Amino acid sequence: MHLSPTADATQFGRRDLFIAVALYAVVLAVLWASPVTTVGDSRYTLLLSQNLLTKGGFALDSYRLPRNLPLDYGAAKLDGKVYQLEYVDGHLYYYFPPGSSILSAPFVLAQDALGYPVVDPDGSYNVKQEEKDQRFIAAALMAALAVTFYLTARLVLPAGWSVVVAAGGTFGTQIWSTASRALWNHTWGTALIGCALYLLLSRETGRRARLPPVLLATLLSWAYFVRPTNSLFIIGVTIYLLWFHREGFLAYALTGAAWFAAFAGYSWWHFGRFLPSYFAAARLETTSLPEALAGNLVSPSRGLLVFVPVALFVVYLPLRYWKYRRHARLLGLAAGVGASHYAAVSGFVPWYGGGCYGPRYTTELVPSLVLCAALGLAAAWRWREDYGVRHNLLAWRGSLAAGGALLIWSVLVNGHGATDKATKHWNEIPKPVDIEPARVWEWDYPQFLAGIVAPPLPHEFPLVRTGRRVFFGNEKARPFQHEGWRDSDADGCWTSEHRSTFIFAVDSLGPRWLRLNFGTWVHPPQVLSQRVVIRLNDQPVGELTGRSLEPRTAALALPAGALQFDRNILSFELPDAVVPNSLGVSPDERHLGISPRWLEITDVEPMPEPTATP
Repeated sequence: MHLSPTADATQFGRRDLFIAVALYAVVLAVLWASPVTTVGDSRYTLLLSQNLLTKGGFALDSYRLPRNLPLDYGAAKLDGKVYQLEYVDGHLYYYFPPGSSILSAPFVLAQDALGYPVVDPDGSYNVKQEEKDQRFIAAALMAALAVTFYLTARLVLPAGWSVVVAAGGTFGTQIWSTASRALWNHTWGTALIGCALYLLLSRETGRRARLPPVLLATLLSWAYFVRPTNSLFIIGVTIYLLWFHREGFLAYALTGAAWFAAFAGYSWWHFGRFLPSYFAAARLETTSLPEALAGNLVSPSRGLLVFVPVALFVVYLPLRYWKYRRHARLLGLAAGVGASHYAAVSGFVPWYGGGCYGPRYTTELVPSLVLCAALGLAAAWRWREDYGVRHNLLAWRGSLAAGGALLIWSVLVNGHGATDKATKHWNEIPKPVDIEPARVWEWDYPQFLAGIVAPPLPHEFPLVRTGRRVFFGNEKARPFQHEGWRDSDADGCWTSEHRSTFIFAVDSLGPRWLRLNFGTWVHPPQVLSQRVVIRLNDQPVGELTGRSLEPRTAALALPAGALQFDRNILSFELPDAVVPNSLGVSPDERHLGISPRWLEITDVEPMPEPTATP
């Protein structure tokens, strides 16, 4: 692929329009086809959009939503365990920033016109529809961001290399694995920052004679309204404009001030303070800062350099070819904003981002990495042209090969997070990461290998005393549930894969029987019954058939000689497990099979169970 960036201000033509349209279509198709959906923090985002369209307000009091006892969380009072909602003076509000909801309102309006609202006629919140809408909006936005990446790179690179930069910035980063999976507040924020950087580079290259100050200030203001951490980018751009582009700065400053005054007025009207509780700086702390600074870079399950190692090559390029770089002040802006953003997110609680995939907190740095990649590649080729045939061809090709290898790894890792639901379940299996955050440092089962390797077995198995029941649905049962279990509750829990394992040690050996009290997920007429094949340490125990959610108790003899003192793996194979979402029953994406209530290993032979088939 030939590249000769003799002039920065590359002229766009019909070919670029064709490439942009094709790029958008391909990226949208890939993002929409990727099955993983991670609606967590963003739940209720589009409900607020719906409320703004139909009721013209921010309070969500009129909907049938959970009402729990308030839970203090810093400056906020959350709706119990429903952490996305908060109480303010008795009213129910969306806790996370409102910017994404406001910006998404046109999409929700279109969905309403097509007959797919996120609110049912009785006022119930349609979670399933919200998740579908969020997936589409996020995919559409990130496909548009891919086009923005292409146009940004095209300012300094030919079309072919611009496509490479745009594709790498989309598929080799958190854009694919995080921002396109749902409407995280990173999604709109990254799109807005990408547009702002395009405007800055177009001014630097001379494609624009002047920056559009009102548009730039509006993009940056809304980047803040969707995620307050983006204030660091605003500070960096403001310093950059004051230093290098003072023309139009007054209009820029007045526009930003007007938007902030409007936002402060909204907050004062609804919450009685100038900033909503989510925007409070008190959410930052430094107690875990050393660990967070290291973890956000090299943690096997949250490190930027583990999930996006091509970032190393992106940083290397402008440093290696510094004498041939252009627009060094934009590189300085990207470096300054990147360092401050990295330091700030390392002060978040929890620093590892909770239930997410990889380095979620650094998603907004992707546009800056794309900018650095474009400028670095342009500098590298200027250097290559200057040296001509005198250059060491082997070293040159080796450098490009290393960059290509890092990019391939980045694409594979982020693609795995977007396409394999095991990476999503990693946050809960074998133990919830919020309960055991040390898991993000474990190399024997990193998140990017979930679905490829099995969770490691613990060194010691929990003890099941003979004749004592293990009741599912509480913390005491968690050590026994190794893989394939999800969402314990007061009534038990569910198997969530086609195979679930229960690990245990025993206090004595001898003839033993297994007693299992369980219900079965059925949905007539599609699902009338489910089979459960049980094995102990790979030896067959028997097969059960469940036909009702109502619990029943079954008993099976354990095979002689299979039981061990300290390490036993009881597996439940569920060939008929069903994903409710595939039947249109609910948004649940688990492979539901059985819901055990309790399990017992006994030395007293139970009465025969007619439904048990040994």
